[in-house]
Amino acid sequence: MKLEYKLTLKDYKAAFRLHRRRKISRRLIAWLGPVLLVIGVIGFVLCSIANNTPLAAQAAALIAGSLVFTIGLPISRSWNIRRSFTRLFPSGENDRISRIAIDDQGICRELSGVAELKLSWNGIYDFAQNEKITLLYTNKDCFLLWPTGLMSTGQRAELDELVGRHVVKR
Repeated sequence: MKLEYKLTLKDYKAAFRLHRRRKISRRLIAWLGPVLLVIGVIGFVLCSIANNTPLAAQAAALIAGSLVFTIGLPISRSWNIRRSFTRLFPSGENDRISRIAIDDQGICRELSGVAELKLSWNGIYDFAQNEKITLLYTNKDCFLLWPTGLMSTGQRAELDELVGRHVVKR
């Protein structure tokens, strides 16, 4: 199976969204800030009612920190994804076409004259796919990606069969 594609920022964001949803800890980290914010507000109100000034001050500090975390984490994530995409695909470079060839021997990915990566199947750590994007993990946090919409149903079945045969979940 051979595919040729040009990644967009939308594809790149979809890949990181799918990556984030694969582990429960990555899903829950986004809720940590709002939960701490609620705990801090409740603690501040209760300590203020009880006239416990030192604990009320600590609750206020927890509110400030969790507010920064709640607002800063999504902004930082979005900014880092965009920055990473523009580093890989600079805006002045319009010819960054990616090609990927997948067969029984392994995977060969080429980025239009810039880089080529050849992997055997034992170099593949895991596989993830949804209706928008397909990910082949080379380790637990690095992956090759391409839009799922490029593949026909036959190619998707072939990829599922190849992955089922060669990839051992670690």
